[in-house]
Amino acid sequence: RVVQPRDRASLLQERLDEVRVASQVRNLDIAPTVLDLAGVEPLASFQGVSFAATLSNPGQAIRQYAFAEHNWHDYRAFERAVFDEQYCFVRNWLPNIPGTPPADAVRSPTYAVMQQMHRQSRLEPAHRGCLEVPRETEFLFDTQADPHCIDNLADKPEFAATRERMQAALDRWQRESGDAFPGEDALTPDGFDRTTGERIITGAHPSLQ
Repeated sequence: RVVQPRDRASLLQERLDEVRVASQVRNLDIAPTVLDLAGVEPLASFQGVSFAATLSNPGQAIRQYAFAEHNWHDYRAFERAVFDEQYCFVRNWLPNIPGTPPADAVRSPTYAVMQQMHRQSRLEPAHRGCLEVPRETEFLFDTQADPHCIDNLADKPEFAATRERMQAALDRWQRESGDAFPGEDALTPDGFDRTTGERIITGAHPSLQ
C-alpha cells in the first residue's frame, strides 16, 4: 500500500479534477502522467508522454495524432485508425468480412431485430456494415460534425487532402511500431458464428493457446 503525504495527495486531487483538454492523448500516456503528477520520474521504458501540463493549460498540445487498432475479438478482424482533433481515419484490410459486433451483441434481442430489418430491406445504410459485404477499405469521419461517425467522407474530393494526411500519419505509425497486415490466413479465425453468436471455438482454436 502506498500512502501519499496529505499535501501531495491534495495537490494530486486538485490537478485530477475533471479537465477537458484539446490535445490528443493515448492510453500509454496515462502512466507517465500519473507519475508526473505524483512527482515521480517516469521509467525509461515508457513509450508514452505526460499530459500533465495540459491539465492546467487545456489548449496545449502534446500530440497531433492518436491511434487505435481492432484485432480479433470473437471474430477475425484487422483495422487500424488515426485521430486528430477533428477527423478519424480508419483502414480496413478485410473488406469481404462484415463488421460483426462481439458475440454477446450478436446474441442480443437488438441484433435479432437488426437482422430482421435487414432481411426486410429496412435497415439504415449506416448499420448495414454489420451484415453486408463488401465493406469499405477506408473511412474518414469528421468527429466534430458527425460524432457518431455515420457519414464516410473518404471518397469525397473535397476531403482528399485530409484523407491523404491521415493516411500518411497512419502509415508512419505502423512503420515505427512494426505493425503490418500478415495476410488473412495468418489472422486468428472466428471463434463464434457470425449469424447466431454461438461458440464454434474448439480446443485447437488459436485464441485458447
